[in-house]
Amino acid sequence: MSVLLSPAASRNPFEIARSHLIRRLLEIVVPKNPGSFWLPSDFEAIGEHIKDVAEVCDEWLAAIGHQVEDNAHFNVDGRDFDHAFEAGTDDARYECRRVAERMVDERSAA
Repeated sequence: MSVLLSPAASRNPFEIARSHLIRRLLEIVVPKNPGSFWLPSDFEAIGEHIKDVAEVCDEWLAAIGHQVEDNAHFNVDGRDFDHAFEAGTDDARYECRRVAERMVDERSAA
């Protein structure tokens, strides 16, 4: 699927950022559905998927932040727009890793 911008929209930095976001999200490979028998690698794949989506969303947010920082009449700390999605998914990614590690430990103990 390709996302085309109209000539008027192509000058809008927010439309460009949104189109790039959509295009990048569509490029992300979604983990397979493991069905009834989940493996540690399935949980690890979900954690990686969360990371991939967060990275793409962080790119979008950085583009928005760049516009805010460049066009505000006041001092804006552009760092507030950096890695917000990645940071916001740390706990979720940790839980995916933790489940995978516990599964490995349980199988090793059995």
